[in-house]
Amino acid sequence: MKEAIKERIRKTRGYNLVSNKIFRLRGRLFDRRYSIETAQEVDLKKLKISSPNLIHGVMYAGPDPKSFAKLFSDWRIDFEKFEFIDLGSGKGRVLLMASEYPFKKITGVEFSPELHEIALENIKNYKCKLIHVANWFN
Repeated sequence: MKEAIKERIRKTRGYNLVSNKIFRLRGRLFDRRYSIETAQEVDLKKLKISSPNLIHGVMYAGPDPKSFAKLFSDWRIDFEKFEFIDLGSGKGRVLLMASEYPFKKITGVEFSPELHEIALENIKNYKCKLIHVANWFN
């Protein structure tokens, strides 16, 4: 019964509005904490992307840091045995959060030159050393 009530609440418009505001706030706090910029959403059609894959994308929006941390804390794997690859790495928030785990290597692949440049700047400002961001737009 308790779960059914929670589910009904999650489907309400008010819950979604509050959740979106909390999601955005967490992103801004994450950015402020690490002196980076990943929270601002970007409509991909406003960028100079020459890839035919643009038709498959809509916008850049970094994931919720709290949800990401929860997901990774639930994994019971030996991170050091795996490489982490983020396809569509955007401004690099996922790469930065993944760098908090001992992956063998972390790679981001992005088709937008503008987002790629922002990711490189964010990586430089963050204190990670295992991230490689692939330039796939040329």
